[in-house]
Amino acid sequence: MKNLSLLAIIATIFIFSACSKNNSSNTTVNSTGLFEFHMHTMVDTNEVDTYGLPYIMTGGRKISVNIAQLYISNVQLLGANNTVLYTIPNSYALKVMQTEPVPIGQVPAGNYTSVRFTVGLDSIANTKTPASNDSTFNQPKMWFGNTAQPGGYVFINFQGNIDTTRSATGNNLVPFAYKIGTNANKCTVTMPAQAFTVIGTQTQLVHLLIDYNKLFTGIDLTNPANLTLTTSAANSSALGKQLAKNIPLMFSYEH
Repeated sequence: MKNLSLLAIIATIFIFSACSKNNSSNTTVNSTGLFEFHMHTMVDTNEVDTYGLPYIMTGGRKISVNIAQLYISNVQLLGANNTVLYTIPNSYALKVMQTEPVPIGQVPAGNYTSVRFTVGLDSIANTKTPASNDSTFNQPKMWFGNTAQPGGYVFINFQGNIDTTRSATGNNLVPFAYKIGTNANKCTVTMPAQAFTVIGTQTQLVHLLIDYNKLFTGIDLTNPANLTLTTSAANSSALGKQLAKNIPLMFSYEH
């Protein structure tokens, strides 16, 4: 009986020890993954691979792009009914044409339904004076003047040349320049439901198209006054408000 009792005690200790090791092991498993956008710069159905190259859009209108870039911030991962499951801290990123991957940050592993983000910057970041080594904010192309302040940052910088004829059959492309910014014109974009799963230690990509042609929605290109918006003050104009209204139209999933 003593031998049996001793064996039972040893077996109990062994089982407890094994469970303790398993629990300890579970606590070391990385429960976060890297969330990253993979974004393509588009004008209509054309992917912009080269600045200055003429592209033909639906209906025949020609366009060339000299710059197309924007700020993404306040990225949130959503669950059912667009409930916010996780807000990625300090999620500020500059999307430029030359780079498609846009790393955002570490997020909890799990199942998500959609994603929401801001095109632009919050009021605090929009008053930031960048350090010389700040690759996100020390970007002269995203300033209204020679410095980042005053006036805040440019949220979207879209410039190039476009056919402005009403028939959309012209070959003489006219310069346009849109610098969209100011706190009033930042825009929240909630993408339609398209489920994804973040797995610990792995990178989860969400593939998006950014169609800059959508910024022209509702804008009469035959009016020269509608081709230039380059100051923070001008952003309060009817043109500035229309451009800001068009921002959510720019984003769609890549299929």
